[in-house]
Amino acid sequence: MLTHSALVNDVCGVAAHGTVMVIGEGDVHLSFLPAAHMFERIVLSLMIAHGGTIGFSRGDPLLLMEDIETLRPTVFAGVPRLFNRLYDKILATINASGPVKRYLFHTAYNAKLAQLKATGSVKHPLWDRLVFSKIAAKMGGRCRLMVTGSAPIADNVLQFLRICFSCDVVEGHTQAHTLQLDRQEMNWM
Repeated sequence: MLTHSALVNDVCGVAAHGTVMVIGEGDVHLSFLPAAHMFERIVLSLMIAHGGTIGFSRGDPLLLMEDIETLRPTVFAGVPRLFNRLYDKILATINASGPVKRYLFHTAYNAKLAQLKATGSVKHPLWDRLVFSKIAAKMGGRCRLMVTGSAPIADNVLQFLRICFSCDVVEGHTQAHTLQLDRQEMNWM
């Protein structure tokens, strides 16, 4: 059983690393994961602790994209399964488009990928306006932070999300084997 203090420790741990996930009063989060889901509880607690706004989805997965476009979240937290579906859908749309659109997307993607690797920047003044703003509009057009958690996600998907949505994407999942402590080290908890 996870205790309240375990949840508070998780929230404090994320808050202590504020350079990775800074939440403020102007932030908006769309809550669609079950409230019993620990990952969602941590995000909700962070939003409350830092004065952010929380909107709740209507609970119908088929209406999730409508909910996103209506609320226009600045912080979007989801599980890898959802982000993988988003990745697949965007790629399918690009592959089904005409040769000019495909060429433009791949040119823009490769330019942003080179920039991301060289500088770490997820923004590009030309390609964001011409290509990626249309993709970002599907997430409400103002998402500045995506968080994935509860399971690992592929590096290529993380990179794809950063480029296509022009925002930071952080992973809130840690592999169990990296958290091994012996019982003596855990006695202080």
